Amino acid sequence: MKLVINSIFISTLLFCNIAHCENVEVYKKKSKMNNNEISMMKKIKSVYPDFHYSSNVIRYYKKHLKQISIESSFLVEVVFEKDNELIFDEYLTYTLTFEPESKIVNYSFDAGTAYRGEGSIIVLGDKIINTQWVCGTSGCDIYVYENNKLVYSSEKGKKSE
Repeated sequence: MKLVINSIFISTLLFCNIAHCENVEVYKKKSKMNNNEISMMKKIKSVYPDFHYSSNVIRYYKKHLKQISIESSFLVEVVFEKDNELIFDEYLTYTLTFEPESKIVNYSFDAGTAYRGEGSIIVLGDKIINTQWVCGTSGCDIYVYENNKLVYSSEKGKKSE
């Protein structure tokens, strides 16, 4: 089922865990990042200068079919503008999502060439961990950074000193 009401997208999904499954309506609504979210993005950007974000987002909410009130969003997708068919003059696609409570940011990108990848950034107080899987012309590699310092590279096959 899909229905659009006042720019809110509604869909029915089946959410499951080990104990049970339940039908849940999922709503998505365009909005802006709140101050806490912008603060988190600025903190990541201060450590990883190549990190991109926008204040425009789509929030995903779930509502149990038997309940009336909408719960807080469980996923936030950042919306980017394309300029001349590219995002940031470099990427064909660049996606960025996060769960508001977890401080985990997931991203993926594709430059339309061999250069593409995905990763997760985790904000742990003063530590910002970035894990990446990146592909280029010579193959794919995994990288792990702590506060923009390389701590592991599958390319080198060992921990960085």
